[in-house]
Amino acid sequence: MAEVNMTVAAINRTTGANYTDGKATCASGSNYHVANNGNVRLTMAAATTATVTIVTPNAVDANAIAELAITLGDTKIKTFGPFPTNVYGTDMVFSVSANTDVIAVRG
Repeated sequence: MAEVNMTVAAINRTTGANYTDGKATCASGSNYHVANNGNVRLTMAAATTATVTIVTPNAVDANAIAELAITLGDTKIKTFGPFPTNVYGTDMVFSVSANTDVIAVRG
Protein backbone atom coordinates (compact mmCIF):
# COMPACT_ATOMS: atom_id res chain seq x y z
CA MET A 1 0.00 0.00 0.00
CA ALA A 2 1.46 3.36 -1.03
CA GLU A 3 1.75 6.21 1.49
CA VAL A 4 1.12 9.58 -0.22
CA ASN A 5 1.62 13.05 1.31
CA MET A 6 -1.00 15.57 0.23
CA THR A 7 -0.26 19.27 -0.24
CA VAL A 8 -2.48 21.51 1.87
CA ALA A 9 -3.53 24.79 0.26
CA ALA A 10 -3.63 27.85 2.53
CA ILE A 11 -6.70 30.02 2.04
CA ASN A 12 -8.04 33.24 3.54
CA ARG A 13 -10.84 35.71 2.84
CA THR A 14 -9.15 37.10 -0.27
CA THR A 15 -7.49 34.00 -1.74
CA GLY A 16 -9.45 30.87 -2.38
CA ALA A 17 -8.26 27.43 -3.38
CA ASN A 18 -8.46 26.51 -7.06
CA TYR A 19 -10.17 23.11 -6.91
CA THR A 20 -9.81 22.45 -10.65
CA ASP A 21 -6.03 22.92 -10.71
CA GLY A 22 -5.22 21.99 -7.09
CA LYS A 23 -7.03 18.68 -6.69
CA ALA A 24 -5.24 15.36 -6.59
CA THR A 25 -6.80 12.15 -7.87
CA CYS A 26 -6.65 9.64 -5.03
CA ALA A 27 -6.84 5.95 -5.89
CA SER A 28 -7.93 2.97 -3.84
CA GLY A 29 -5.12 0.94 -2.32
CA SER A 30 -3.17 3.95 -0.96
CA ASN A 31 -3.13 5.92 2.28
CA TYR A 32 -3.16 9.71 1.91
CA HIS A 33 -1.56 11.88 4.63
CA VAL A 34 -2.63 15.46 5.37
CA ALA A 35 -0.80 17.79 7.80
CA ASN A 36 -3.71 18.64 10.09
CA ASN A 37 -3.79 21.63 12.44
CA GLY A 38 -7.46 21.16 13.35
CA ASN A 39 -8.59 23.66 10.72
CA VAL A 40 -8.24 21.45 7.63
CA ARG A 41 -11.10 20.81 5.26
CA LEU A 42 -11.28 18.28 2.44
CA THR A 43 -13.19 19.04 -0.75
CA MET A 44 -13.90 15.84 -2.64
CA ALA A 45 -15.66 14.54 -5.74
CA ALA A 46 -15.99 11.10 -7.28
CA ALA A 47 -17.20 10.04 -10.73
CA THR A 48 -18.85 7.00 -9.16
CA THR A 49 -20.06 6.32 -5.63
CA ALA A 50 -17.04 6.18 -3.33
CA THR A 51 -16.35 5.86 0.37
CA VAL A 52 -13.64 7.97 1.98
CA THR A 53 -12.40 6.49 5.27
CA ILE A 54 -10.60 8.84 7.66
CA VAL A 55 -8.51 7.16 10.34
CA THR A 56 -9.12 8.11 13.97
CA PRO A 57 -5.90 7.14 15.77
CA ASN A 58 -6.83 8.58 19.17
CA ALA A 59 -9.04 7.26 21.95
CA VAL A 60 -11.41 8.63 24.58
CA ASP A 61 -11.05 7.10 28.06
CA ALA A 62 -9.01 4.26 26.48
CA ASN A 63 -11.87 3.50 24.08
CA ALA A 64 -11.13 3.51 20.36
CA ILE A 65 -12.96 6.07 18.25
CA ALA A 66 -14.66 4.60 15.17
CA GLU A 67 -13.16 5.65 11.86
CA LEU A 68 -15.13 8.23 9.90
CA ALA A 69 -16.61 6.82 6.69
CA ILE A 70 -17.95 9.40 4.23
CA THR A 71 -19.97 8.22 1.23
CA LEU A 72 -19.80 10.42 -1.85
CA GLY A 73 -22.49 10.24 -4.52
CA ASP A 74 -21.35 10.32 -8.11
CA THR A 75 -20.56 13.74 -9.64
CA LYS A 76 -21.18 15.66 -6.39
CA ILE A 77 -18.50 17.99 -4.97
CA LYS A 78 -18.61 18.18 -1.17
CA THR A 79 -16.49 19.78 1.53
CA PHE A 80 -15.94 18.19 4.96
CA GLY A 81 -14.18 19.38 8.11
CA PRO A 82 -12.67 20.73 10.22
CA PHE A 83 -10.97 17.69 11.73
CA PRO A 84 -9.93 18.21 15.39
CA THR A 85 -6.42 17.00 16.14
CA ASN A 86 -7.49 15.28 19.37
CA VAL A 87 -9.56 12.87 17.25
CA TYR A 88 -7.81 12.74 13.84
CA GLY A 89 -4.24 13.60 14.86
CA THR A 90 -1.79 16.04 13.29
CA ASP A 91 -1.01 13.52 10.54
CA MET A 92 -4.53 12.84 9.27
CA VAL A 93 -4.75 9.71 7.13
CA PHE A 94 -7.51 8.74 4.72
CA SER A 95 -8.17 6.16 2.02
CA VAL A 96 -10.74 5.90 -0.77
CA SER A 97 -12.72 2.98 -2.21
CA ALA A 98 -12.71 4.37 -5.76
CA ASN A 99 -10.91 7.17 -7.61
CA THR A 100 -11.73 10.42 -5.82
CA ASP A 101 -10.54 13.98 -6.55
CA VAL A 102 -9.46 15.70 -3.32
CA ILE A 103 -8.07 19.09 -2.35
CA ALA A 104 -7.04 19.78 1.26
CA VAL A 105 -7.28 23.38 2.46
CA ARG A 106 -6.69 25.24 5.71
CA GLY A 107 -7.26 28.81 6.65
